[in-house]
Amino acid sequence: MLLVVCALGLQWALAKTTPGANDNASAVAAMLQAAEVLNRQLPEDTELWVVATGAEEIGSRGMQAFMNRHPDWPKDRCYFINFESVGSTHLHYAVNEGASKKTHYSDASNAFAARLAESTDQGPITPIELMIGTDGRVPARRGYEALSLVSLEANQVPRNYHRPNDIAEYIELDTVQRAGGFAVEAALAAAQEKRIG
Repeated sequence: MLLVVCALGLQWALAKTTPGANDNASAVAAMLQAAEVLNRQLPEDTELWVVATGAEEIGSRGMQAFMNRHPDWPKDRCYFINFESVGSTHLHYAVNEGASKKTHYSDASNAFAARLAESTDQGPITPIELMIGTDGRVPARRGYEALSLVSLEANQVPRNYHRPNDIAEYIELDTVQRAGGFAVEAALAAAQEKRIG
């Protein structure tokens, strides 16, 4: 097992950088789109934080550091929405994620996402057991309600994932916009209900 972990670490250390249009500029675009709408529409008693973290590929260190700075945030009053590579064809919400150590989103978070996905105008958004890890796992593991949006190709991998051709020309802008729109719906519903489950 240690050999596998070391080999994976060596792969990331030696890997060439990629343009990153889908992973993860598409997520930043969806996040900013959602933030612009939510900044105008959220109730006054609701605080909006928009955070773009780094080092997701090496254990979500940016998200870990962010969460460590806010250990006292109440679990019953916070809702995290994570975007991961949302420029592919099929938009999903993760019910769990990770290849070796699965992170499971709570039953309440999954039921909330399923209910919204059934009634959204954003087109089909389906549940998925995600084989990759995202920053959404950090708040989920710490007991917060969370939604992680990801888009995948038919092979269950984001388009041009970690490849030199991860460029803007291959991004499905419609999917990016749908992810941002669905996040708006989720945040507004969570703020209105004051709960997820």
